[in-house]
This record gives sequence, structure tokens and C-alpha cells, in this order.
Amino acid sequence: MIASHTLAEFKSAESLVEDILEEHPETRDSDLKLFFKVCEKLGCRISVPFNYFEFLYAPETISRVRRKIQNEKCKFLPSEKTLRARNIRESVIHKMFSRGVANE
Repeated sequence: MIASHTLAEFKSAESLVEDILEEHPETRDSDLKLFFKVCEKLGCRISVPFNYFEFLYAPETISRVRRKIQNEKCKFLPSEKTLRARNIRESVIHKMFSRGVANE
């Protein structure tokens, strides 16, 4: 169940990102612009003028820093429920990529 949900989520995200990259060439050079376009396509209204983008952290930078703080410094740890869900998701995604399922 989790594996099929994760694969479906990945495929859905991949399709959405491909559509945005095709329709909005400016997102090909900026993960942050791509992130905001994905949010916009999903119905989120986030208003940030483009000239502010140079001052914003990319979502993956924030995620990496959070992982470093939690995993290396063992500070501000997530709940057990979140930790279990992350571990399961990581395992499923690793299996998907190692078997090439994500590339189908």
C-alpha cells in the first residue's frame, strides 16, 4: 500500500514538474521558481515578487539543513510517528530507484 502510494505520488509529481518545465522555461534555471510554480498549480497562493527570490532559501536547502540538525546534531527531533513514516518512505523510494521502477 505505501509503496504503491509513493510510486503514484512520484509519478504524479514527475508529470506535474515536466508540464511546468515545458510551459515555463524560466523554471528550468531555478528550483525555487519551479517550487513556487508547483505550489501555484496545486492551488496554493503564495505571493512573492520575483526580485525577492535571490534572498529566499531553496526548499531543498531548508530540508537538508533540517536533516543535518536532526540527524547529525540530534536536536529538535521529530515525533516517533513522523520518524517511522520518513523511514518507511525512504526505504520505499530507495527500492523504487534501485529496481528502476521510478524510471518506467
